[in-house]
Amino acid sequence: MKKIIILLALLVLSGCTAASTKPITVAKNYTASSTPLISNQIYMTLHSPDFSNGNSMPVDFTCFGKGKAPVLQIDGAPATTTSFALIINDPDAPSGVFTHWLIWNFDRATTTIDAKNLPKSVTAGINSSGTAKYVSPCPPSGTHHYYFRLYALDSKLNLPASADQKQLLAAMKDHIIDEAVLMGLVEHK
Repeated sequence: MKKIIILLALLVLSGCTAASTKPITVAKNYTASSTPLISNQIYMTLHSPDFSNGNSMPVDFTCFGKGKAPVLQIDGAPATTTSFALIINDPDAPSGVFTHWLIWNFDRATTTIDAKNLPKSVTAGINSSGTAKYVSPCPPSGTHHYYFRLYALDSKLNLPASADQKQLLAAMKDHIIDEAVLMGLVEHK
């Protein structure tokens, strides 16, 4: 009897161990009213050939260099995506969050965002500098975190080019089906 109990216990433990090694991915798909789901599906990612996530951005992509906008690449967008929106922020700015760029209405087929070759359908909103263009990272002191947030949306947005980040976020609120984040660091020179 004792051997049977030990054997059953080993079978149960080996089953638990095997189950616990299976990879589990927390879904990033959400609506305003839902909580994350557990799934093995791979979701949208945002990356750049110019810098890697969580690392320093090369000086050419800052105000201390040429001030170029990095090229961004999108992978794994949900099939239900109609358009994309992008917001680039610096939450470490002395006056609060500084918005460097906000653009929206990229077509679903978009896989690369290149500031030099934006499609005509794309609208640029008003950044924290009061302009509708890309502003390169330029921390006044210390090291700042620059977040590139890409949103997959279930519709195109009917917003004028004069819209700011608050208006863009309000318009996207019930239309976000996925989000991808890329973060680069820039140190004051």
